[in-house]
Amino acid sequence: MADSTSGAPSERNATSASNHISVPADQQISPRQRKAFPLRFLAGVLAHWQILASAVLLGGGVAGLAATYDDYCGMTELSYAPAALRSDFEEGSKVSGFRPGVMAAQIETESHWRVGVVSHQGAKGIAQFTDEAWNAEHYSFGNGGNVLNPHDAIAAQARYLSELRTRLAKYASNEDQLQDVVLAGYNAGPGSVEKYGGVPPFPETQNYVKTIRELADTKYKLTCSPEYQFKQAKLSFVNGVTPAMAGVHADGTPLSAEESASAAEVSASASASASARPSTSASARPSASASSRSSAKPSATGR
Repeated sequence: MADSTSGAPSERNATSASNHISVPADQQISPRQRKAFPLRFLAGVLAHWQILASAVLLGGGVAGLAATYDDYCGMTELSYAPAALRSDFEEGSKVSGFRPGVMAAQIETESHWRVGVVSHQGAKGIAQFTDEAWNAEHYSFGNGGNVLNPHDAIAAQARYLSELRTRLAKYASNEDQLQDVVLAGYNAGPGSVEKYGGVPPFPETQNYVKTIRELADTKYKLTCSPEYQFKQAKLSFVNGVTPAMAGVHADGTPLSAEESASAAEVSASASASASARPSTSASARPSASASSRSSAKPSATGR
């Protein structure tokens, strides 16, 4: 018993000794060294500030390149739209809430970029507005502009799309559906969308919506690699409409103030000449009248 009792403390001491890890005196961290650690860390940062600064600048440069790349891609959705109208679509997008490429696809579907085209319902210009919608008293999408002017037409297109977006939003559950119902409202009238609770079952309207979506997803899509099978869109002037009548040059760039004034004078002069020139029926009447007077006078003189 005495041996076992006397042996227990020695065993505990041995176990305790085995659990304790001794650290050489030269590797032990004193309280003074612990307090100096932050200063040493700061000194290290200062000593290597160039490396750290380079890392930060490199990261910022990569982010900047990514942003520039994204901006470049955003511009290419209008690669095939007439160059003179690209800024109009970009500004119109801010008003309508739809991509510039969607708006360009709609104009191509509406008029195929033909200035002066008139629909069977009397809609005019590249955005196809009737006189009532353009100049109505209670609302005016034309806002005092020229319906034949491509820049004014795109601004009016954006205003109308914005109104339709607000009015027809309840008939769509996502942005894709909203785009479809708004385009349908532009083509068939918002009342038709409200009547059917969505895109109406009219073949013309359904094909209209489908065509614009396909163009927006291909020719006018957001990409840095435009597909080269498409042709560059260009304005054309039809039905006797000249660029000057539309307030633009042949490429679609706006006329200057002096050019606009000169074009207005030419237009006024042409209108005055047309008014002064007798029509075919009018020129026939004086001739008949003269013949009558000629035959009557001798007869009366003879009497």
